[in-house]
Amino acid sequence: MKPWPTTNVTLLGDAIHPMLPVGGLGGNAALYDANALRRALTAVSRSEQERLPALAACKRSMPKNGFAAVQAATLYLRLATLRSRTIRAAGRTFFRPCGAVPPLRRAVCGN
Repeated sequence: MKPWPTTNVTLLGDAIHPMLPVGGLGGNAALYDANALRRALTAVSRSEQERLPALAACKRSMPKNGFAAVQAATLYLRLATLRSRTIRAAGRTFFRPCGAVPPLRRAVCGN
């Protein structure tokens, strides 16, 4: 990915990390990016940083998380579309209790 100039306009979520719609990872990437932007703008509003350097730092923090989310979404889609009945059955066996038992869901999914 080539760097682009830092201006008053920035991109977040799917606008900068286009990915497959699997597992809510695009939404999570957007929230991660929005939080990075919030931190940058808070630093600007507190006069801790100038606007463009703060936005540049925010922009530099996004690719690592974005690429990881794209990679995970691609992997999850591949796993979901495998033709192996055994793999699909194992996934269902694992995720059904995760969806039904809140403490297990929090431990596995983080929510």
